[in-house]
Amino acid sequence: MKKNYFLTIALAAILVGCHSSKTYSDIMNEFRSENGAEYFSVPTALLKIGTAAIPKSDGGKLARSISAVRVLDLSDCSQSVRNRFLKRIADANDEGYEPFVQTNEKDEQTRVLMRVDDEYVREILIASADRADCQMVQIKGKIRLEDVQQIVDENIDKIK
Repeated sequence: MKKNYFLTIALAAILVGCHSSKTYSDIMNEFRSENGAEYFSVPTALLKIGTAAIPKSDGGKLARSISAVRVLDLSDCSQSVRNRFLKRIADANDEGYEPFVQTNEKDEQTRVLMRVDDEYVREILIASADRADCQMVQIKGKIRLEDVQQIVDENIDKIK
């Protein structure tokens, strides 16, 4: 009997630990079916067609290196769903990502993270959540770091 009791406690501890450290993909998959959620994934073939018309000088080279885009918007979901999403973003597992921009305030979380492999950005993740709006964008591909830097350099004055 004692053995079963300890086994149950150990299993519960593992489940709680796994639940609290979800990846961003897990979070997107968890919330995409919520009532009021808007989710879409752009197929690779459609990306290739859409980026073919963009000139290299306007970021076409960078755009053609993107292989997948997923977007989640929870702005039309209930307040309880948005609050849960805000908590999940705050507790998410950032392992393997490099922070690009991050703000942590009481009722607002914004993260722009990149997963970098050698000289390529393999994934860009943008997660923004507050009490009214919650969005997440996941971009995957094989994007050269120098192409990302060039886009930032060309547009930095527009941001200021």
